Amino acid sequence: MSKISLKVIFSNHLNTNIRKIASTGLDIQIFTSSEEQKIQKKCSIQDALLQVITCTFYASIGF
Repeated sequence: MSKISLKVIFSNHLNTNIRKIASTGLDIQIFTSSEEQKIQKKCSIQDALLQVITCTFYASIGF
């Protein structure tokens, strides 16, 4: 299973549907410009057909 790294910049809220992005396993880094906050989501799909996604959130405030 290959790994894909994405960097997404949001100016408003953290509204994203990871199911639309994910196809295998993702390492997603989200940077917000409104808040000085770095959120790293490590997402992996257990079943590709059902797209069951388990995410672990690591937030660093003022990073």
